[in-house]
Amino acid sequence: MHWLLLLSILSSTTSVKQGADVSTANRLVENALRQKLGGARQVQVQLAPTSGRSPGNFDRIVVNLDGFSADRLEARAAVNSSSYNNSSYPPAIYPPADGSADESGKLNTKSLGKSDIETILGGVLGGSSGGSTTGTGIGDILNSFLRGGRIGRLQFKATNFTYGGAQYDALSADVGEIKFDWAKALRGEMDIKSVQPGTLAMSLRADQAAKLLAPRLPQLDNLKVSFRDGRAFLAARSNMYGVKIPFEVGAKITVTGNQVIADGWKASLANATVPGVVLNQITQRANPIYDFDPKRKWPISVDLQTAGTPTNALALRGGLRWLGFNRKETAPQPEPQDNPQNEGNIFDIFKPK
Repeated sequence: MHWLLLLSILSSTTSVKQGADVSTANRLVENALRQKLGGARQVQVQLAPTSGRSPGNFDRIVVNLDGFSADRLEARAAVNSSSYNNSSYPPAIYPPADGSADESGKLNTKSLGKSDIETILGGVLGGSSGGSTTGTGIGDILNSFLRGGRIGRLQFKATNFTYGGAQYDALSADVGEIKFDWAKALRGEMDIKSVQPGTLAMSLRADQAAKLLAPRLPQLDNLKVSFRDGRAFLAARSNMYGVKIPFEVGAKITVTGNQVIADGWKASLANATVPGVVLNQITQRANPIYDFDPKRKWPISVDLQTAGTPTNALALRGGLRWLGFNRKETAPQPEPQDNPQNEGNIFDIFKPK
């Protein structure tokens, strides 16, 4: 999800016109980003354009977002997922407003003549309302934009947003130099050349983690999750032969790749009896407690380093690496835990296919 925020920010920078003062440029990007998010309580952008260089070059961009739905971004990304290639983001997500796109949403470049290109590029270069670029040749315009598409450092923070049925308190990222094709970005296609490593931090409250886990454990009623002292705890009632059996189990939290894993589930209350079939169900279905990329399709790898549990929340920190849209690297999977109840488990029918 966070990589969609990254691409939304990058594509929003194409609204900046040459010659615009910083305050105006900030507002232009804020408006474009708000539109891509489909609404937000707060959108703040601070641009630091690189002095004396072409549009699309920034020393730093700082973005603060609050109160929005990240699911809307993902829904738009799913519009034409078949358009992914080695480096480009599907152009159908941000189709041209002038309708010059084919059925797949890709820009129909064959229908664009010299005057059309000058209108597109000239408008961003600060030409007249008609798109005229008097005194500037088309070659000069293209060369200007080929030099664009660089952000020295990108910092963004998102708070109080929803994603996948849960609300997140905070997500922040600090990314190194990003280089992308500015000319392609103008027509709605993000062709990223390189992204330097960065860092990520995220906070998820226990009650929201329960919303993510509950669908995987449908046989448990009134599931509650808590985090404390580096451990995760699940409390619920299991329906065994029509009898509601309350229980609580806990496990130590570890991280591997982009996943948060809970190792060694066992009863956390003195004299508590947890039916083996219930413990086996939790062992099989509760992990990973959290996964940034369950389908292994993100172009960014999250390499988690820590998973803390302050104030009954899951606090994650790690590094970011760019893998590309046609990624070949896969994150490590947790090893299944042996349990004698595996054989003949009546809950086997609930295992994912």
